[in-house]
Amino acid sequence: MGRETCRKWLAVALLSGSWVANLACVNLNGAQFACAPDAGCGQGEQCVDVICRAGAGDGGHGDASTPDAGPCASNTTQSCGDCGEGTRTCLTDHTWGECQNAGCARSTNRACGNCGFGVQQCGHDCAWGDCIVPEGVCSPDAQQDCGKCGKQTCLHTCAWNTCEEPPGACEPKTTQGCGIGSGVQFCLDTCVWGACLACVPTSTQPCDKCGTQTCNDDGNWGPCLGIGECSQGEVQPCGTCGTQSCNPVSCAWTTCQEVPPECSTTDIQICSGNVTIPGTCPQRSDKATSCEHIGCTGTQTCNGCAWSTGKFDLATCTSVHCL
Repeated sequence: MGRETCRKWLAVALLSGSWVANLACVNLNGAQFACAPDAGCGQGEQCVDVICRAGAGDGGHGDASTPDAGPCASNTTQSCGDCGEGTRTCLTDHTWGECQNAGCARSTNRACGNCGFGVQQCGHDCAWGDCIVPEGVCSPDAQQDCGKCGKQTCLHTCAWNTCEEPPGACEPKTTQGCGIGSGVQFCLDTCVWGACLACVPTSTQPCDKCGTQTCNDDGNWGPCLGIGECSQGEVQPCGTCGTQSCNPVSCAWTTCQEVPPECSTTDIQICSGNVTIPGTCPQRSDKATSCEHIGCTGTQTCNGCAWSTGKFDLATCTSVHCL
């Protein structure tokens, strides 16, 4: 009788709820006996392909899916661990030894990293994942740059010590005023102040007559460029008794505003009026700060367009009024 026939016979026997040895299956493979799952085998044996075999159900090398925790045959091996990658060996007392090279147990965690502040989790492949370390944790005696060219040393508690900066250090690329006027200093990459510059390179400022100056790479102002015709607020005569003012935006002269002349350049005329003179009044010395001369006579000259301010002779004044 062949093995497949024996298997069919055993299946019929099991379905009928009875276990009756078929003599044709008893000596199927030498000293090994036919069997059914969990029936018909001796101590330390398992039923594999209707044959009683010693050790685990894979021919003495273990069954990764159903590890046998019970008695085993000495020196047989078996897969173990969550991922079945480990191996354990049956000892001389017929008990299983420790599982070797099995990896970690899925979804378990363990401490890791500096001072054990980190956490690792076992993945689905039974391998430890990356060590996740909280921010600020460091390795004892390690150093790092900090602050203004300072240094920090990691303590034995895995925490950074206070940042030690050199005296008078500045923050690189910051600026401060210096010298007289618009001087400026830049903080160098070495955290010390550089030379005092007259200006910030590439910056600009207004100069004479609506011009512009640009600061060069050496920190000095360049020449005034784009100079206009006149200065802001300037007024000059023009045309026939006219005037023109300087445009405050473009520093160019505006259109001449001419007016009819009041007189000619050769004219002189007599004029009259009052003259107020600051100071103590000759007629009164108490509390008088000035006096007004009334009805004075004088002369005016023409500048070609208008009469000048009269020049009065105080001797011609008719009266004096103290203020």
